[in-house]
Amino acid sequence: MISRYWQFSSAFYFVLMLFLGVFAAKANAQNDPFDNTQRDKKPVETSEYLVAKSANQCHQQQAVLMPNEKFKQLKIIGILLSKQEKRILLQNEQGEVHSLKQGEFVATESYQLKQIGKTEGQFLTWKKDCSDGEVISVKL
Repeated sequence: MISRYWQFSSAFYFVLMLFLGVFAAKANAQNDPFDNTQRDKKPVETSEYLVAKSANQCHQQQAVLMPNEKFKQLKIIGILLSKQEKRILLQNEQGEVHSLKQGEFVATESYQLKQIGKTEGQFLTWKKDCSDGEVISVKL
């Protein structure tokens, strides 16, 4: 009698663990950032608390990523290059990582990401008269 109960309970636990393992693997596979088949999906929108309107007179209608961070406090930790788009990964002093596309604005100073290369990003500052300012190259 005991052996029959033991066989049933061990088989039940085996099936339960197998089910949970398959379920966990399926859930992780849906969020795999390196899966090529998932790249055509719509990207996750940037959280509202990270974006504010530009304080720059020339680009007041543009959204600025990380508006509470000074540009000098940010560092490039990665560059993502694909056929469809290019992105730069920026990290602030708190360790938060954000991605930025070419043409977007970043930091309190509202610098615009002008160009993304293999090892650097070029940011454009704007003068008060809305003409192009200085180009700042930041290496990886």
